[in-house]
Amino acid sequence: MTDTVRMKFPAKREYLKAIRLAVAGIACNSAYDVDEIEDLKTCVAESCILFLCRQKSEILEVVVDCGDHVSVTVRGEGRQVVCEECVECTGFSEEISKLMIQSLSDDAEFEEEDGMLRSVSFGKRPAA
Repeated sequence: MTDTVRMKFPAKREYLKAIRLAVAGIACNSAYDVDEIEDLKTCVAESCILFLCRQKSEILEVVVDCGDHVSVTVRGEGRQVVCEECVECTGFSEEISKLMIQSLSDDAEFEEEDGMLRSVSFGKRPAA
Protein backbone atom coordinates (compact mmCIF):
# COMPACT_ATOMS: atom_id res chain seq x y z
CA MET A 1 0.00 0.00 0.00
CA THR A 2 1.26 3.45 -0.90
CA ASP A 3 0.55 6.54 1.19
CA THR A 4 0.64 9.97 -0.43
CA VAL A 5 1.48 13.15 1.48
CA ARG A 6 0.89 16.55 -0.19
CA MET A 7 2.38 19.70 1.25
CA LYS A 8 2.34 23.30 0.03
CA PHE A 9 4.82 25.94 1.13
CA PRO A 10 5.42 29.56 0.18
CA ALA A 11 8.23 29.61 -2.38
CA LYS A 12 10.77 31.16 0.00
CA ARG A 13 14.19 29.98 1.15
CA GLU A 14 13.05 30.15 4.77
CA TYR A 15 10.92 27.03 4.23
CA LEU A 16 13.69 24.78 2.86
CA LYS A 17 14.55 23.43 6.32
CA ALA A 18 10.90 22.57 7.00
CA ILE A 19 10.59 20.82 3.62
CA ARG A 20 13.78 18.83 4.23
CA LEU A 21 12.63 17.88 7.72
CA ALA A 22 9.18 16.80 6.50
CA VAL A 23 10.63 14.52 3.81
CA ALA A 24 13.13 13.07 6.32
CA GLY A 25 10.34 12.37 8.80
CA ILE A 26 8.30 10.57 6.16
CA ALA A 27 11.33 8.52 5.03
CA CYS A 28 12.02 7.52 8.65
CA ASN A 29 8.81 5.49 8.54
CA SER A 30 10.41 3.30 5.84
CA ALA A 31 13.55 1.18 5.93
CA TYR A 32 16.00 3.96 5.05
CA ASP A 33 19.35 4.42 6.75
CA VAL A 34 20.77 7.82 7.71
CA ASP A 35 22.74 8.26 4.48
CA GLU A 36 19.72 7.45 2.30
CA ILE A 37 17.60 9.95 4.23
CA GLU A 38 20.31 12.58 3.73
CA ASP A 39 20.23 11.85 -0.01
CA LEU A 40 16.45 12.39 -0.06
CA LYS A 41 16.79 15.63 1.91
CA THR A 42 19.46 16.91 -0.49
CA CYS A 43 17.40 15.99 -3.55
CA VAL A 44 14.28 17.74 -2.27
CA ALA A 45 16.27 20.85 -1.31
CA GLU A 46 17.96 21.01 -4.73
CA SER A 47 14.58 20.52 -6.43
CA CYS A 48 13.17 23.45 -4.48
CA ILE A 49 16.23 25.57 -5.25
CA LEU A 50 15.59 25.02 -8.97
CA PHE A 51 12.17 26.65 -8.48
CA LEU A 52 13.60 29.42 -6.31
CA CYS A 53 16.60 30.36 -8.45
CA ARG A 54 15.96 29.19 -12.00
CA GLN A 55 12.56 30.78 -11.99
CA LYS A 56 10.35 32.38 -9.42
CA SER A 57 7.25 30.53 -8.25
CA GLU A 58 4.70 31.62 -5.65
CA ILE A 59 4.06 28.20 -4.10
CA LEU A 60 6.08 24.99 -3.85
CA GLU A 61 4.05 21.80 -3.79
CA VAL A 62 5.86 18.72 -2.49
CA VAL A 63 4.19 15.34 -3.04
CA VAL A 64 5.70 12.32 -1.30
CA ASP A 65 4.56 8.80 -2.21
CA CYS A 66 5.80 6.19 0.21
CA GLY A 67 5.35 2.46 0.13
CA ASP A 68 8.22 0.09 -0.51
CA HIS A 69 10.22 3.16 -1.58
CA VAL A 70 9.89 6.95 -1.49
CA SER A 71 9.09 9.02 -4.58
CA VAL A 72 9.01 12.81 -4.41
CA THR A 73 7.63 15.36 -6.87
CA VAL A 74 8.22 19.09 -6.47
CA ARG A 75 6.15 21.58 -8.49
CA GLY A 76 6.11 25.32 -8.68
CA GLU A 77 2.65 26.87 -8.65
CA GLY A 78 1.24 30.27 -9.30
CA ARG A 79 2.85 33.00 -11.33
CA GLN A 80 6.24 31.85 -12.60
CA VAL A 81 8.84 34.08 -14.20
CA VAL A 82 12.38 33.27 -15.26
CA CYS A 83 14.85 34.56 -12.69
CA GLU A 84 17.42 36.75 -14.43
CA GLU A 85 19.62 37.71 -11.52
CA CYS A 86 18.80 37.70 -7.85
CA VAL A 87 21.16 38.35 -4.99
CA GLU A 88 20.09 35.31 -2.93
CA CYS A 89 20.93 32.95 -5.83
CA THR A 90 24.57 33.95 -6.24
CA GLY A 91 26.58 30.87 -7.15
CA PHE A 92 23.51 28.91 -8.29
CA SER A 93 24.12 26.40 -11.08
CA GLU A 94 21.14 24.65 -12.62
CA GLU A 95 23.41 21.96 -14.06
CA ILE A 96 24.96 21.15 -10.67
CA SER A 97 21.54 20.98 -8.99
CA LYS A 98 20.27 18.58 -11.65
CA LEU A 99 23.42 16.44 -11.46
CA MET A 100 23.12 16.20 -7.68
CA ILE A 101 19.51 15.05 -7.92
CA GLN A 102 20.37 12.52 -10.62
CA SER A 103 23.36 11.12 -8.75
CA LEU A 104 21.73 10.88 -5.30
CA SER A 105 18.43 9.36 -6.44
CA ASP A 106 17.63 6.12 -8.23
CA ASP A 107 15.69 7.99 -10.90
CA ALA A 108 15.13 11.65 -11.70
CA GLU A 109 12.88 13.43 -14.16
CA PHE A 110 12.71 17.13 -15.00
CA GLU A 111 9.49 18.16 -16.75
CA GLU A 112 9.61 21.38 -18.72
CA GLU A 113 7.01 23.20 -20.78
CA ASP A 114 7.62 26.31 -22.90
CA GLY A 115 11.05 26.82 -21.30
CA MET A 116 9.65 26.71 -17.77
CA LEU A 117 10.33 23.97 -15.26
CA ARG A 118 7.02 22.36 -14.27
CA SER A 119 8.12 19.54 -11.97
CA VAL A 120 11.08 17.63 -10.60
CA SER A 121 10.49 14.00 -9.66
CA PHE A 122 12.89 11.56 -8.07
CA GLY A 123 12.78 8.33 -6.13
CA LYS A 124 15.03 6.31 -3.90
CA ARG A 125 14.80 2.68 -2.84
CA PRO A 126 16.23 1.62 0.50
CA ALA A 127 19.31 -0.61 0.30
CA ALA A 128 18.00 -2.96 2.98
